[in-house]
Amino acid sequence: MEHQQHDEIKQITLYDVASGLKPQASSPSTWRARYILNYKRLPYKTVYVSYPDIDALWIRLGLSPMDQGPNRPKTFLPVISVPSEDGGPPSVIADSINIAIFLDAEYPDTPRVLPPNTRALQIAFAQNVVISTLAPAIFPFILPRMPATLDPRGAEYYKSTREKWFNIQLDEYYPRSPEAFQAQLDKIHGALDWMVLLQQWRRKMNGSWDPLALRLQILVSARCSFG
Repeated sequence: MEHQQHDEIKQITLYDVASGLKPQASSPSTWRARYILNYKRLPYKTVYVSYPDIDALWIRLGLSPMDQGPNRPKTFLPVISVPSEDGGPPSVIADSINIAIFLDAEYPDTPRVLPPNTRALQIAFAQNVVISTLAPAIFPFILPRMPATLDPRGAEYYKSTREKWFNIQLDEYYPRSPEAFQAQLDKIHGALDWMVLLQQWRRKMNGSWDPLALRLQILVSARCSFG
């Protein structure tokens, strides 16, 4: 839902992955950014971009490709464009963790997404738990199903690039045997246990359970899987 409160704030543009679904919004990567915008009740509009057009979008918005390591896209969504209040060029931010950090700082009168003084922890969690542990465990379940959710151009691009990266046909990536299936589930459970431990630590530090942060952490797991 695209909130239209905070009328004095100029409308933000959220760039989302085009899909073949109705409604189009289906990528967990960009749902995190949308969830943040809705939580803060900031006005925004959505522009849908097909996978093969993301490189050109980054160039047009003045973003430099990010090296995320092997078998990872250097350009991706979500991206937001935030108009300047003084008429200058907009601020363009990629990746949900960066979006959360920026919006918390830019709109301090809105609900915070990240607890104070946890930026380093959030980044370390994303890199060491999500990227290194959870994402590889989820890949075999998610990647083979992704093309069916995308627009035709996006599906073809996604399939060809991911098969090249992983040197395997996507439909062969899914764990077929009961043993392989269970092994992947065990890896996912192990990574999710880290999420629960982090939430327990937050509860001890803050004296309260933070359901928003937990939901964001669960959605963050799809950042690498759907990239």
